[in-house]
Amino acid sequence: MSDDWPPPVSTVSSSKMEAMAFWCASDFIQEIGAVIIDRDTDRVLLVYDELRRMYTLPRSLKEDDEDLLAPLDGAQAKSGLRCSRLPLPRLTKRYIVPPDKNWDNLQAKTAYLPSELITDPFYVSFCTYWRKAKDVQWPDGYQLITYWFSGTIEVDNGEGLQLEPPDESQQPRYMLVSVQDALARLKNEDPAACGALSMFQAIWTVGKGLV
Repeated sequence: MSDDWPPPVSTVSSSKMEAMAFWCASDFIQEIGAVIIDRDTDRVLLVYDELRRMYTLPRSLKEDDEDLLAPLDGAQAKSGLRCSRLPLPRLTKRYIVPPDKNWDNLQAKTAYLPSELITDPFYVSFCTYWRKAKDVQWPDGYQLITYWFSGTIEVDNGEGLQLEPPDESQQPRYMLVSVQDALARLKNEDPAACGALSMFQAIWTVGKGLV
């Protein structure tokens, strides 16, 4: 066993660990997110998020495991549009052993498997949030884990199928924008959604001719 314990986190790890924090099961919150595309125009669906007070990718809290079987229900409820699952090529990561055996120089290569189209989450984001409570010295923290799924808008004669007529007196429930415009909107305001959309764009660009 190495004398260095605990071992340092590799620079290729997906996120940094909070070294001076203590977590329990109730501190982990799970939600389901979706990147939903209009395949005819390559525009992405943004819905108005009341909590974040902005248009962003649709998300809903995961109540139980059955929610993972219908991950687009939340997006449909928020947008009023009919959506269906969008299969994407399965990704795998292959590591290249450094010639000098220095694991800080470890290299990873992403491989696309076009023969395996899946509708599993294509991305998982982890975010740490802190809430300051009144008359409490230390802030309360929690970890938000989001499973991101891909979907497409069902259309009929060029129009998205509505689950119910929109209420013209209220703020528009959704908007369709180009992927680049969505990335620009989300870059500084919603990093988790921006990361998910960036990953989707990479997979979609490579696998567009396969699905």
